[in-house]
Amino acid sequence: EFVLLVDAPRAADAVTGDSSIDAGRLLAALVEELPPARAARVAAAATGLPRAALYAQALALKVGRG
Repeated sequence: EFVLLVDAPRAADAVTGDSSIDAGRLLAALVEELPPARAARVAAAATGLPRAALYAQALALKVGRG
């Protein structure tokens, strides 16, 4: 007998998830050229990570560069 608990990853964990593409670097480059929503959509398509988590990170990057 065993118990298995499954939970969705936190937004921060999702953005740094295991991917062959460095999502953080990709998103930072995209935010330089695109609005945050578009950058998040492209990064999500390229990495398979959740768009909502990438969008939150894109907004933070945009504010940080403000």
